[in-house]
Amino acid sequence: MDLIATIRDPVAGLLATDSLPDLVVVESREYERGVEVAPGHPMAAAELAAVMVGEAIPRSPDGVAGARFFELDVAGFEERTWIMLFDFRHDDGESAIEGRGEFVDETRMLQPPVGDPRRFIEQTRLREPGDDFAVQCERFLRQFPDLGGWPPDRRVTRS
Repeated sequence: MDLIATIRDPVAGLLATDSLPDLVVVESREYERGVEVAPGHPMAAAELAAVMVGEAIPRSPDGVAGARFFELDVAGFEERTWIMLFDFRHDDGESAIEGRGEFVDETRMLQPPVGDPRRFIEQTRLREPGDDFAVQCERFLRQFPDLGGWPPDRRVTRS
């Protein structure tokens, strides 16, 4: 699975821009109490090509379903996001790959919340195209009243 290619199209559609910075997938970055203690390593193309959705992920020692964590760094910015792949099994032990995905809106951008990623993108995507990635990100976030104008003004005035 190409994590970068899988992410680029929905982000470009959501932000109405083709000007996306490079994305770097980092594995094994570690934190303690929210502070980075190990930088991890950027994954090379061969490593990214070896990531398979649906492969068995070993369970943890306490029996919890296995998971792999990646961070996605946005080149030229201090921003990053987290990606988690986990091994889901039905009660009968059969593995399941959920292809529909789920969007969890922890910041309550939409009321009522929307769990379907395609529906969220359709309802919230920017309608006016732009060429500046940072400006488009800020415009996207400022459309949600419950965020109270966050992020603070950097390059765009509120409209």
